[in-house]
Amino acid sequence: MHDGYSIRGQRPLAKPVKHFVDRAGGKWQRGRQPSRRSSEAFRLTVVGNGGLRSELEAQTRNHGLESAVTFAGRVPNDDLPGIYAAHDVFCYPGRWDEPFGRVFLEALATGTPTVASDVGSVGDIVGGGGRTTDGTPHGFVDTILGLVRTGKLRTVSEAATRKVEEYRAETVVPRFVALYERSLDR
Repeated sequence: MHDGYSIRGQRPLAKPVKHFVDRAGGKWQRGRQPSRRSSEAFRLTVVGNGGLRSELEAQTRNHGLESAVTFAGRVPNDDLPGIYAAHDVFCYPGRWDEPFGRVFLEALATGTPTVASDVGSVGDIVGGGGRTTDGTPHGFVDTILGLVRTGKLRTVSEAATRKVEEYRAETVVPRFVALYERSLDR
């Protein structure tokens, strides 16, 4: 793979951090057919545990993808920023809205673009720091390949660090205080 495709290394790396349960997209991963439609060399690191992990590991073996997929298991929260920063893309295949969007903000804060299922407020949270998809396996593959092939990974990475600024305490707290004050004045 051409070095210019990756913003941090030789190959784009994608990483979902989650539990392997259906609401977090575990069935999506379990049912997906790994794509070999592309000549791009990708590595996937999957962080988290849950009831579907052994099934996903077996599927990875059955498709001969052991060299492309790493199952990291549970990672301490303090180690997550380093994990995010070591990857070119953070993937969220969840089928439910992440209530506070924290997982996206953590990825964005490290400059890691996010590709996520378009559920709830995900698109608003991610903004220009990533892309949303229809949540299908092909949607994820096409979206990530689009970022890689058009050379937009670096631009989206820079937008990710700008987007997270909107959610810093110094920005959000004054807005909430003003909202509460307006509500009390009514």
